[in-house]
Amino acid sequence: MKLRSPALLLLVSLGCAASWRTVAVYEGWSLHERERPDLNAALWAAEVEPARIAVEDWLGAFEEPVRVHALDAPVHLGEDGRSVVHAAEASQPVPGLGTATIKGYHTRSEHPGDTGVFVRDADAGTLVHELVHARLAELDPDLPLWFEEGVACLLADGLVVEGRWVRDGFSAWPWVELRENRPPALELERILERGSDEPMGVRENVLAHLVGWALVFDLWRETRSDDWRTWLEAFDWERPLVDAQRRLDRILSPTVPAGWLRARLASPSQPVRLAALRGAWKLAAPETGSVLLAALEMEQDPEVQASLAVNLLASGTALAPEPRALQEAHSAAREALERVQLPQPDEAGAARALCRSLRGGPGDPDAALEGLRRFWDE
Repeated sequence: MKLRSPALLLLVSLGCAASWRTVAVYEGWSLHERERPDLNAALWAAEVEPARIAVEDWLGAFEEPVRVHALDAPVHLGEDGRSVVHAAEASQPVPGLGTATIKGYHTRSEHPGDTGVFVRDADAGTLVHELVHARLAELDPDLPLWFEEGVACLLADGLVVEGRWVRDGFSAWPWVELRENRPPALELERILERGSDEPMGVRENVLAHLVGWALVFDLWRETRSDDWRTWLEAFDWERPLVDAQRRLDRILSPTVPAGWLRARLASPSQPVRLAALRGAWKLAAPETGSVLLAALEMEQDPEVQASLAVNLLASGTALAPEPRALQEAHSAAREALERVQLPQPDEAGAARALCRSLRGGPGDPDAALEGLRRFWDE
């Protein structure tokens, strides 16, 4: 089964104004478009509102209303690592790190009409990330890039349940990527020194996201605080490289994902369990596979059952140490997905289609996975 490349969410600087039409104005924010006259304002409001409320709960109320711009075409990160350019393809190659897809960015511009949040799709996670940038720009415009990106990545990991943003915080993509491509000391030192407005290469910008998430996640767990200033104070700014290496060693331990999943899947809150499972397929390993299978045996909620099954099926061959165990794991996941009664008809149909295709019947498994996106997409 094929799943998409990871998303990259950016803070960039622009220097030229563009012509945008105001679609709607709400309390605390406004919606704008340039080449999308049929934009569904209600659909966007349903995603922006929980994102805005969550960000203000964590960081305080915005000083100025936020401009949310609906992009009409894919964009790529410019060679300077701080600007964006229009592109034909969504995915962009990143030297040494595969590809990434830019879903949104926040700008700091000399032109008020060009300042704000720019996103491709009405997606609360993307909006949380970019709204964090917008709010931190009001609170402290001189934060190191890695720290700002780390705060945005951590707070934006979650999902909307009944109109409320539920944060998880553990993001599988940066954890897996850093395990495979941890930057050497000299490169890490350069990343730690970069300010939000300093030029850098595309690779460095992407690594600032990955490293930033890992360090802020570790600071969050260590301090047991939701106050970003507490995280900032807990970092050793006198010896940044030493502290960063220590924290990366700790957070990249193979025991961390399994321990996090085990604790979150034991929560009595269904939204917390659902949020923890998004992206779990990327953590394919016997340790995490055992946690997911054990949770599947105990789980009673149909949506969480579906999410467990889909993430197990998407984990690939690394899920279990030997072919027989892998076959048993996939069989258990297929049987659970066949039994589950999902409340939304389109998702129920996608689950049936995925099961048929996995058993050799007609149907496109990738299309079925797309219909189940909210259960696996991080």
